[in-house]
Amino acid sequence: MFKLENCVSYIATNASKNLAEGFDKKLKAYGISRVQWTALYYIGRDEEMIQKQLSDLMRIRESSTTRLIDRMEKEGLIKRKNDPDNRRKVSLTLTEKGRDLRAESFHHGEEYSYYISQDVSDEDMKTFMKVLDLMIKRADEY
Repeated sequence: MFKLENCVSYIATNASKNLAEGFDKKLKAYGISRVQWTALYYIGRDEEMIQKQLSDLMRIRESSTTRLIDRMEKEGLIKRKNDPDNRRKVSLTLTEKGRDLRAESFHHGEEYSYYISQDVSDEDMKTFMKVLDLMIKRADEY
């Protein structure tokens, strides 16, 4: 008989919410959300990025990305630049304020990842990542 408590997607969703909420608490001191932090990470990593690419990397709808970008632009963290040859193509770059905030908050991702996994052996982490990758691949194929 099916039990929701044993359903992989239910367990993963609850785990993801827990982990995300913990990281959000850490980032609150910087006045940004985990989603904004992730956008700062990707845009800063590539220095300039197309809005659609950011949507794909973050696995969120383009309409959600647009709202995120609107907010971050209003807060002075990013700049948009429209492609003169293609109106739908929008490039994103970090402002000085965005680069500074990224640099200030960047280490928290590594610190949080270390903290939550410090009691997990390297072997168990490799197994976890392998199993998770397989399940994500299967979910994408479904």
